[in-house]
Amino acid sequence: MNFQFSVDESLKDKLKFRVIGFENLSIQGKNDELVAEIENLCQNLASQYSSPQEAHELLQPMRELYRACGIDPTKVRPSSEALFRRAVKKKGLYQINSLVDVCNLCSLSFMLSMGLYDVQKISGEKIFLRLGTSGESYQGIGKDMINLAGRIGVFDEKGPFGNPSADSFRTRITESTQAALFVVFAPKTYDDGELKKHIEFIKEKVLKYHFNAQVINFE
Repeated sequence: MNFQFSVDESLKDKLKFRVIGFENLSIQGKNDELVAEIENLCQNLASQYSSPQEAHELLQPMRELYRACGIDPTKVRPSSEALFRRAVKKKGLYQINSLVDVCNLCSLSFMLSMGLYDVQKISGEKIFLRLGTSGESYQGIGKDMINLAGRIGVFDEKGPFGNPSADSFRTRITESTQAALFVVFAPKTYDDGELKKHIEFIKEKVLKYHFNAQVINFE
């Protein structure tokens, strides 16, 4: 299991990303301790911010990335901002399964969008990050087709399977997933030291709630 990652020239001065993977996963439908941790984080955010308008500094990094790519983040929201809006409106986060829930916890903790993919559903060993072109799309998770034209996309040999707003049905995480890839998206200006801390945070939370999991370092 050895993916090769590449970024298109059109994104190299705009996008920064980090990856980490895990294998030997035993994913649960629900973990009560994890759910409680997420609810506590949501409550803390709701107590600090009454609306997204008050959280400009938190939301700025992903908005900066989108605007650098010509994407209006008020029309196509980064997934991290969508989570934040649910939290401050006291709607709570959807509970999917223990790994997806960990991903949402991490994304909401450091306010960067993350992709989460089943490694066995990725085609080939080369993963490309580039802007989508006209006609490129994929089936979202519980959603209609996701249009990638002019938007950041993650591609394998079969085509697109993710972006910073929505993951795909094809590479979705289920309770039968045994190995998974996390991708953290950030603007080029984002601090490398902070990204390193975020990767460590993901590692800590995945291993906390998936006791037998082992880390896969792709870089």
